[in-house]
Amino acid sequence: MASNKKITELPELSEVDLAADDVLAIVDISKGTTHKIRKDTLASALSGVATIIATSPIARDNAIGNVTISLGTVPVNKGGTGATSASAARSALGLGTIATQATNSVSISALAMNNAKITGLAVGTALTDSVTLGQAQNASMNFAQDTGGANAYVIAPSPAVTSYVAGQVFYFDADNNNTGATTLNVSGLGVKAVQNNGSALSASQILAAGLTGVIYDGTQFQLLTVNSSNFVTAVDAASTATALAIALG
Repeated sequence: MASNKKITELPELSEVDLAADDVLAIVDISKGTTHKIRKDTLASALSGVATIIATSPIARDNAIGNVTISLGTVPVNKGGTGATSASAARSALGLGTIATQATNSVSISALAMNNAKITGLAVGTALTDSVTLGQAQNASMNFAQDTGGANAYVIAPSPAVTSYVAGQVFYFDADNNNTGATTLNVSGLGVKAVQNNGSALSASQILAAGLTGVIYDGTQFQLLTVNSSNFVTAVDAASTATALAIALG
């Protein structure tokens, strides 16, 4: 047994020299007391700890042999945040109050872009997604090819519309001319009448392969576009009437 030796003079044991249930002595130099702890308990307590600073407090529980080591804060230059609270960590990391992480989303306030651009955005596929400039230019959000039949048009914009809301505008490329009263079904939400200033459509107000625009008024769709044949016919009729009036004096 070693006697009258300094701790630094005692032989050092390596982990391979110790069994899991071997008992080690822990000396509290400040109090002049010695305590015991199992090797596997100490190893578990120190798991993941690379270094222990000299001022780290060590708490022990004699009843169950647990050792708790509190490292306080880990400096930023050591890979930590230098803080013990979220707000202090943001400040230490230079984030200020811009970003607050909450599960899988980030809330951003008072963000100055300084003429920077947000790039690399994916194409939005849900109503809560952002829109790319390409999507806006392509107008894929409110334009679609008709897949229905004459007088019963069907479109499916992308992303899908989840409900009808007054003021919504849609454009579609019709597959057939209409022959009378007409309906439109958007994203499978249900059939709504298409009217012209509150009246049912007459024949050929929607033409096959022609661009048709509608706006939802809260009850049904109102036609926004006038096909060229109807417009020409109306102009021709007006011109003819004017010419006859001039000729007849």
